[in-house]
Amino acid sequence: MNSMFEGCYSLIYLDLSKLNTSAVEGMNSMFSGCSSLESLDLSKLNTSSVIDMGFMFFGCYSLIYLDLSELNTSSVTNMNSMFSRCSSLKSLDLSKLNTSAVKNMNSMFSRCSSLKSLDLSELDTSSVIDMGYMFYECYSLISLDLSKLNTSFVKDMAYMLYNSSSLISLDLSKLDTSSVINMDSMFYNCSSLESLNLRELNTSSVTNMNSIFLNCSSLISLDLSKLDTSSVSYMNSMFYNCSSLKSLDLSELDTSSVTNMGNMFGKCRLLISLDLSNLNTLLVKYMQGMFYGCSSLKFIDFGKFDTSSVISMKKMFYGCSSLIFLDLRHFKFNKNLNFDDMFLKCNKTLLYCINNENIMNNDFLSYISEELINNNCSDICFSENKKIIVEKKECTLNCSDDDIYKYEYNIRCYENYLNETNNISIEYYEDIDSFYHLFQNNEMSKDPNFR
Repeated sequence: MNSMFEGCYSLIYLDLSKLNTSAVEGMNSMFSGCSSLESLDLSKLNTSSVIDMGFMFFGCYSLIYLDLSELNTSSVTNMNSMFSRCSSLKSLDLSKLNTSAVKNMNSMFSRCSSLKSLDLSELDTSSVIDMGYMFYECYSLISLDLSKLNTSFVKDMAYMLYNSSSLISLDLSKLDTSSVINMDSMFYNCSSLESLNLRELNTSSVTNMNSIFLNCSSLISLDLSKLDTSSVSYMNSMFYNCSSLKSLDLSELDTSSVTNMGNMFGKCRLLISLDLSNLNTLLVKYMQGMFYGCSSLKFIDFGKFDTSSVISMKKMFYGCSSLIFLDLRHFKFNKNLNFDDMFLKCNKTLLYCINNENIMNNDFLSYISEELINNNCSDICFSENKKIIVEKKECTLNCSDDDIYKYEYNIRCYENYLNETNNISIEYYEDIDSFYHLFQNNEMSKDPNFR
């Protein structure tokens, strides 16, 4: 009986009481697209032999009520998208639904956008492998108790709570995720969640965390200290638009397997500083838009950030308008690196430092004059409207008044300039670390000519 009434969008009433379905094994998409049906009496429907109920009520947009109490589902293994797009259902009693044999619950309640609550306490999920998209776009759900769900065999939780934008709280403490491999976009756009306790979440097998917290715009804090990410390959857009986060401790985050960090912190508008010094980025290929639109970000500690495998840094710092200083000396710039708009819409006074040896074979920063590159200078610091050479390894550059006027000087010239103008009295520094210290203490920014 697969697809038996599929697409009968004008059906208002259907009497199933005389149907002999005792031997039927397939009811996949049986009522799919019956968009005018407001009610359906299933009490006489014999489903004792049915194995497949995937998409059974899919797209029954007008269904207001559905009594499942007489539905025998003891043999059913597939409930994929069973109630998907039943957008008028305000409640659903699952207490009598036997799901002990069900393996696939992917998208089971997806886009049931009128459901405000759902009691899962009697739902047997002991055989379930796939819960991807299970509560996808359940916009009206305010709370959801997952504590009774047996998820010990579940491998896929991708998009599980995607766009459940009314969820205020979520208790994950009893959720067994030891077998889960995919958490792609799991909490995507859960925009009302103010907190999320991840301490009991076992993520040791997870390989994909792409967009897992994307658009969780009400999250004030996020404790990642117990999150095992040792197997994760994808962290692209992981915290994208977590716009209420003011800080993020990444010291325990294992990124040794990660290949994609594109847009990872994009639009985290309240983040002021980020310490990435403990991140292992050896395998990372994509860093495009990594800090895109982080407009409050002033400092990033990259430590010995390894970019030797990176092929894209496009728009990496796009719109980071508060950044003061970037120490990129440990960055490796591959010959075919895409660095389009890397610093676009940053402050014109942003000073960034690059190790000369890392850029010699790359078009990146090709606009730096030959004189600056070939002066035994190991480190180059500059911004859009000035260039500074930090003296190191006997790096020398003759400094004329004209050079100073054009803001093209080494740090010794700048020292002399400051002394002459009596704006700031500073010592002579010959390494970037000391120079960076000046910026952290906001000493150089006091000079109006330096802005």
